[in-house]
Amino acid sequence: MGSRLNKGERLVLFALAEDGNRTDAQVADRVGLKESTARMHRKRLMGEGHVAFVNFPSLHKLGFELIAQFFGHTNPAVTIEDRNCTYREFFRRNPSVFDSVAGESFMMASAAFSDISEFLMFVERRDSFFEDIPWSASFLRTAVFPFDISRCAYLYNFAPCLDRILGLGMRDIRAVSPKPLRRGAPELSKTEAKAFVEMIRSPNATDAEIASRIGRSRQTATEMRNSFLSRGLYTRVAVPTLRSEEFGALAYVHLSFRSGATYERKVRVAGDGWWRHSCYTLERNAELFGVYPFSGFKEYSQLMHSFVGPFQEEGLVASDPEIFVVSHDNLVDLADCEFAPLIGRVVL
Repeated sequence: MGSRLNKGERLVLFALAEDGNRTDAQVADRVGLKESTARMHRKRLMGEGHVAFVNFPSLHKLGFELIAQFFGHTNPAVTIEDRNCTYREFFRRNPSVFDSVAGESFMMASAAFSDISEFLMFVERRDSFFEDIPWSASFLRTAVFPFDISRCAYLYNFAPCLDRILGLGMRDIRAVSPKPLRRGAPELSKTEAKAFVEMIRSPNATDAEIASRIGRSRQTATEMRNSFLSRGLYTRVAVPTLRSEEFGALAYVHLSFRSGATYERKVRVAGDGWWRHSCYTLERNAELFGVYPFSGFKEYSQLMHSFVGPFQEEGLVASDPEIFVVSHDNLVDLADCEFAPLIGRVVL
């Protein structure tokens, strides 16, 4: 775990998480700092790995039908190194997985699929891959969220939980709420497809660098980037890595609901805390998967009930919540926003 953030760094981290497109001047205006001070803090946050910028593709607009979450306890008899190495090799062979973390006895992976057949084939490949290994991945639970019947906030929603954990007391916080995402399939030329994948692979690359990689002019690269942004094909996101001392635990929550548990009813029963303080939320009437950052286990024990307890008290859940609480010190990224192989397979 790294050192603690000072007040200015906390404010800049919040402002960037709220809107990854903000310039230094806009960050300064949002949190009441001088532009030069905001620039200094941004530079340090990036240099010390407290924030990373990602060009987050709009999966639903790129022809993907669903997101699947794989999660659960892992075999404690297997060494962490062996387990992580084995999963990384599986992910390398199966680029549907774009994000995955593992703790001492926990693993979670996020994957996107073009259709249900691709999802089922992925599951078959997973079972085949682990078939001859003494420990198996088949015990991991699966939650499936088709875009056409789900509400998703998978672009990351860190601003509200950063405000809470860092004690900022900001007003009018911009939150990314779960919302219906209807599928589409953009028409991209070969050159556009190559440029798009490069922009996803290298979010900090300049237009000149992108142009060099695809053999076109810088102006062409700029025009294509502007077109991608205007069509909403990707969003620039500042992702807090939660490496400083302020962040101690994450809770991965899966809920199964009874029939009639619509989004609107969930909000009436539990307010908006269940999605507002989740940095990654997938929801459909019958199911919910969310990721909740906390300052530590004490804050988790104080607040987690307020987020999901009302669902149980109202009798909306079909079974006990599945909650996996993991120390942030023990989490390892197995795949971190690995979108380029996934997107390349679809658009190239």
